[in-house]
Amino acid sequence: MLDKEQMEKMELLADIARAGSDSRVISSRIDTSKRTKSVTTPTPPVLISIQGDPAFVYTRGKDYGVPEGKLEFAMRCRGNGVVDLSMILRAVPPTNVNTGKLMPLSMYMKPGEDYDLVINGKVFPVQWAETIPNYALLVRVVASMSASGEVLSSLRGNTALSYYLKQPVEVIGSNEVRVLRGRVDLISFRDDVGLLLEHCRAGNPNPMDQEMGPATNITDSPMPAAPIEVNLDFLPVNERHEFTRILKGEPRSMEASLRQPFLNFFAFHIAFWEECGPDSDAPMDYYFTTPLSQLRLVGIYKDDYAAFVVAASAFQPLSRLIYDREFSNDFSFSVVTDRFDQLMLKKKEMWFRIIENYGCSGRIQNTFRKAVNNDLPYFEYKDGSRRVLVEYERTSFELNLPQPLKLEMSRQIGAAEIASVNDAIFNNSYPSQVLRSIAIGNFAQVGRLEADLTEVASNPFAGNPNNAMSKFLSSAMAVDTAMRRQSNIITAYAIARMHILGKCGDDTLTYQQDRIYWTDYTNGLGQYVGSSAPTYQTDYAEIPLKFNDVVKSQNSITASDFLSREVGAVVSKLSCRSRLRRQLEDNMIAYFKGRDPAHIAPISGN
Repeated sequence: MLDKEQMEKMELLADIARAGSDSRVISSRIDTSKRTKSVTTPTPPVLISIQGDPAFVYTRGKDYGVPEGKLEFAMRCRGNGVVDLSMILRAVPPTNVNTGKLMPLSMYMKPGEDYDLVINGKVFPVQWAETIPNYALLVRVVASMSASGEVLSSLRGNTALSYYLKQPVEVIGSNEVRVLRGRVDLISFRDDVGLLLEHCRAGNPNPMDQEMGPATNITDSPMPAAPIEVNLDFLPVNERHEFTRILKGEPRSMEASLRQPFLNFFAFHIAFWEECGPDSDAPMDYYFTTPLSQLRLVGIYKDDYAAFVVAASAFQPLSRLIYDREFSNDFSFSVVTDRFDQLMLKKKEMWFRIIENYGCSGRIQNTFRKAVNNDLPYFEYKDGSRRVLVEYERTSFELNLPQPLKLEMSRQIGAAEIASVNDAIFNNSYPSQVLRSIAIGNFAQVGRLEADLTEVASNPFAGNPNNAMSKFLSSAMAVDTAMRRQSNIITAYAIARMHILGKCGDDTLTYQQDRIYWTDYTNGLGQYVGSSAPTYQTDYAEIPLKFNDVVKSQNSITASDFLSREVGAVVSKLSCRSRLRRQLEDNMIAYFKGRDPAHIAPISGN
């Protein structure tokens, strides 16, 4: 545990970092930690690093009972994954029932004794290290715990590390509980405490315990780049203030929507892509079929690709949770969503104006790119998982996405879409575009095509999509489409493939379908008066055996003239030997069975 000598050493290193007198010892921020009579919320911890390795974090006390210069809170990595803590707490001893005055603290608690420390609801043994001289109600306690333990693993940047002691004492025949409290604000967790814990969990030793290399004269160290100056007078006043805030990395107003950093981030990348991207020599990856309603394809800087995909995937479910948490909502969620879509378009126009003034490259453009990324909340996620933690300064949201995040697959699909140049095989009809998307391996685009068709079919006259009938039709069609997995188009393809190309070396089977036709007759009043004699017809269709599950689910081997014509037009441009045919058919089976694409590849030739 931390003893007095070690605490004094940390105080000295904190002074060196604050003075900037030794480049081997640096702090994560300017040390302004203090408490005043008017400010009772503690400032974030300062991380001290020695020769680049995290050594400890601390806050200092001042004017709030804690003597100036004393480390009010300190956390260091001892080594081997163990964290040592030191905390100064304000003690509250029992009151004398006769005099109404606080009893002497020394009657109940003494240095060297063990007590229970409660951190985030968990109890840990601590030792009473010392009573602060001349401050009768201040005591320092020390504790040690695993950096990978439940308490330290649960810390987040939107919470405070609250801790207190609970000690039963005997006062006039009854048990009382004395509570001693402390608190550390973790608003900058990722930049200080989080880095220290990550360093500690890796089993690293504390750099305080190692020999430091030779000191470097502070004047010989390279000077940091001067702050960038950007003139934004050409923007409206309200937008000028917002973009200046982003550029400087200042926190958002408490009244600002939690959606706002997403809108700025999306608008920047979309504006850059539309204005500069196609002709830019910047290294880019492509995101095709984004979850954003107004965006199908966007090119993104390679370094920002993961952030964009995660943010775009999280935005809609996050927006819903934010809406549900808001105190009052005067509009429906769909109306609010439309308004934010419109706001993002306005933000994009502002970025167009910035690009027009400062160009597509250079220090200013790159500074803005990093700034909008840094303005986003923190994302915690794993590739292949649906769970995403979105962490703001003061709150967090746990999301379960509709589809798992698959970043590398998204990159591959984007590259395949960009490289698909032989679109002469497919036309713009719905069946043809479904087949094209399946062939490339862009199954998400099939879902987008389905959604567009459902929207048009359920609301054919472009009226209010929120009316009861449109909602009912949309829901019913979505369920029906999801169950069928495009089985009608795949079945039509399987039959057309046999008619036009033949077996192509595949095993086949034959389906038989019996149909009965008759005509009902009515009189002038619409009343039924009789029927014609029934006509019987038997249809046969030979299909490749691998499509058997699809055709069985469709329960029909007949298709409309339109569907047969459109699918036949695609098949007629393929051949038994073509790579594209095999790619398309393998992906059809994978799509129908709900699997990942068997192939992700461009349509480059037949």
